[in-house]
Amino acid sequence: MDADGTEIRAIVYAPVPQRARWIEAELDRDGAVLQLSQSIRNIVSILVDDPAPYPSLLVVDFDSVTPVELMELHLVRERGWFGSIVGLGSVAPALRTSLAIDHVLTPPFVTDSLRDAIAFLRAETRLIPVVR
Repeated sequence: MDADGTEIRAIVYAPVPQRARWIEAELDRDGAVLQLSQSIRNIVSILVDDPAPYPSLLVVDFDSVTPVELMELHLVRERGWFGSIVGLGSVAPALRTSLAIDHVLTPPFVTDSLRDAIAFLRAETRLIPVVR
């Protein structure tokens, strides 16, 4: 749950169990609705083919993504999903641009770093009310 009571819905691709556990621990403390995916193809299906509401956050362990999977992952943007992406590991600047990755975390993954990144992203994209 965000500070304003908004539920955080996230989908995660982290096939290395240690990283998946760290992500779960980071997001569980905020009461996020978390879905772990075992394939990039499944992520694409969930983010663009399943009925709404779609997760607004995608967390990807890029150290575990193959070149073929990177091409598949681009389909989420090409097919209209505009949520936030947080990358873990080594992410080239060109990939950051082409996927519109909002934030990248590199090892070591410390407590609260993912939570802080997400809080910053949500604050950055929150609409400011107009006072009349």
